[in-house]
Formats: sequence, C-alpha cells, structure tokens
Amino acid sequence: MGAPDKKVILVVLIFCCCCCCSSSSSLITGGFFWNKKEEKEEKEEKEEKEEKEEKVLPDDFDWNCYQDRYSDLIDKNKSEVEQHYLDIGKSKSRTYTCKDITYGLPEPNVGHEWKDGGASSYDECRTYAKNKKHIAFGMQTRYHSSYPDKIGDNKGKYGCWSIKDFATHKHTGKVSTSYNGNKTEKWQDTHISGCADKEMTFDSQCRGLFYEHPNT
Repeated sequence: MGAPDKKVILVVLIFCCCCCCSSSSSLITGGFFWNKKEEKEEKEEKEEKEEKEEKVLPDDFDWNCYQDRYSDLIDKNKSEVEQHYLDIGKSKSRTYTCKDITYGLPEPNVGHEWKDGGASSYDECRTYAKNKKHIAFGMQTRYHSSYPDKIGDNKGKYGCWSIKDFATHKHTGKVSTSYNGNKTEKWQDTHISGCADKEMTFDSQCRGLFYEHPNT
C-alpha cells in the first residue's frame, strides 16, 4: 500500500479542526446563553424578594406609637397607619417604635425652653434640642387637651421644649404621673420625655457609659 496522499492528509486535518472548532464554539455559545439565563432568573428572584419585603411590616412595628410620633397621621386608622409606613415612612426612615422616649413630664416640671411654633414630630423636637446643645427634650402628645389641631397658627404642631441639663433644676430622670392621662390605657399619656441622643434613656439622666455633656 502506497504512502497516503499529502492532499488527503491535509483535507482530513482541516476537517478535524473544523469539527473541533465547531464543537468548542457551540459549547462556548451555549454556556454564554446559559449564564445569561441564570443571571436573569437570579435578578428576577431578587426583585421579587425585595418587592415582598417592601410590603411586610417590621416584626416590632408599633402602629400606635408610629401614629403618636407624627402629627400627619392623627386622623388615620390602624390599616391606614400601617400602609403609610410601607408607602412613605419606610423610605424616609421614620421611627416606628417608642423605645427612645418615656411617657410623662420630667420631675420637676421646670426649666423648659419652648420651641416657637412647636414641632410636628418627636424627631423634630429632638433635633431642636440637639441644635441648642441641650441634653433632653419633651413634648405634648396628641392626647393633650391643647393638641394643636385646636390652635390656629400652630395647627399640626405639638408643644415642644428642650432641657439644657439635669443639674440646673435638679431633674431626677423620673417622670411625674400627675400630668398623665388614663394610665390604664398605654397610649393615653399626654406628654413624653426623651434624650437628645436617642441611644440614651431619660431615667439614666441621658448618660451613657462614656457620657460627655454636649456643651463640654
């Protein structure tokens, strides 16, 4: 048998190369589209998960407290308050618990520096105290007899004040019960007290482990 023709060998080699390249190309192309499909599915799953989370209230959501904190919620019912948080409050990082405040007026009930025009929320009143470099703040709540919906120019505002420190007027960190509403109803208190730093508690005289007065 004679030696194989060089032309035949060349044709066979070219054919083999073409087959291999074609297979590799198919694998690469197929892998590309498969990866794209996976990415799309993952993206859709992530978006679906985020959409569901947006419609779920936090486990510790307190609708009564959320309503008390903001005067624009005064006339809403429970379902409306909850929906307001999902639609608006969440994106604005509104506070929805009352862990940072204490119901009642400070003892003694003196030394308040009132904010002109009041405040529309507890957070706004706290900011007022911070800007004055005061250590604590207090407010009338929507249960107060002088709630601002009865006061012309200040409609939609709560009475708000700040307290410079606890020493000047010998504030104890305790709150008086004599100014409160019906204590059998958790949300009937007519005043709240809190610290300029919301991480601190009023009953500790707004002092933390590494407390430093804001005026120092």
